[in-house]
Amino acid sequence: MVLDKFFISLDNDVIVYFPGQEITGYVHVWNSESKNVKGIYIECRGLAQVSFSRTEQEMRTVYRNGRSHTDVINKTVHYSSKENYFHHRVTISTGNGQVLNKGKHQFPFSFVLPQQIPSSFEGAHGSVRYTIRAVYERRLKWNHECKIPITVNSITDLNAIPEASVPIQASGFKTLRILGFTSNPITAKFWLDRAGYVPGEKMKFNAEVENLTRKRMRGSKIQIIERTNFHATRATESHERVIHESVRGKFKSVELWENHPIIVPPVVSSGLNLCRIIDVAYVLVFSVDPGSLSFNLKVSHDLLIGNVPLRSSFANFQHHNRISVTQGRYGNPSAPAYPGHSIPGTDAYPDLPPPSYEECMFGGNIRDAEDSEHVSYGAGDSYKPRYLTYG
Repeated sequence: MVLDKFFISLDNDVIVYFPGQEITGYVHVWNSESKNVKGIYIECRGLAQVSFSRTEQEMRTVYRNGRSHTDVINKTVHYSSKENYFHHRVTISTGNGQVLNKGKHQFPFSFVLPQQIPSSFEGAHGSVRYTIRAVYERRLKWNHECKIPITVNSITDLNAIPEASVPIQASGFKTLRILGFTSNPITAKFWLDRAGYVPGEKMKFNAEVENLTRKRMRGSKIQIIERTNFHATRATESHERVIHESVRGKFKSVELWENHPIIVPPVVSSGLNLCRIIDVAYVLVFSVDPGSLSFNLKVSHDLLIGNVPLRSSFANFQHHNRISVTQGRYGNPSAPAYPGHSIPGTDAYPDLPPPSYEECMFGGNIRDAEDSEHVSYGAGDSYKPRYLTYG
């Protein structure tokens, strides 16, 4: 007979941790009758994985009717890589064939995360993922297993990056071919007061478009794009996804964006530091659409996203903690900062605004190929990391 319940609970309800932080919790066993137990243990694992496939062509020489021929064959090639950060196993009960009496039992556990580990991340072709798995071992029978994800936020302090406080500006132009003639140019430029921001912070976007073509433009838009490189053993796959977009419609000669607010969504910090097989960057792209039969004019500049804001921007945030938040501004559940635990490396900022943790818009599935059919996944096998968010 199976257990009534077998699950993991953590003392930190937010389930977000920093490198070097201690994780404490309990493994719960509920059984309505006495059970034989071989042992109970937990495994905590930190792992980055990359996996993608490509269709590639291969040249082969074949012989037919005494003559050689070269055939082109399409084949699917799989690429992958892994990076292990830690794999802890903690024995919390050595049953040695003993009987676990009926009732509700809980077994405490604790371990400390390593200092030099990257933030959690879920991407199109890979992830940095941290999980805790509890195993109830039985003799000559399948084991009960439970698995949950946790989120790690490695610190990226914008105050330690000189480029973060520098104003940015980008510009560009293009001409059109109209009835065989080259038109006067379309010029576009945008500017921001600085390059570095944190999730939840409001950017004030400014742009100016001058259209001298006499043709009405279809519109303009702003995008923040996340660009990720996934490095496998013998190849690299790049992927882009839009994390913010603002669109405006048709205009004739001049289009102005004045202090247009853009709230940075909860995403991993630029670089994904300490991970060698995945790197992440962000770029702000301003596009002008001339209409049919013409390519867009695009102007872009790199952005820096961290998780400790510039000290000069502290006053822009609300100086209170959200202690009973059920729905975040991005439509996802949010949670206050872990009570009693300060953000590492921020002792020099006593006036640092208290953050919350909000779910990223992108997620993944914690079910792995090696998981047995008897693994339960707590609240479910889908997972979205939570990131430090201000404002």
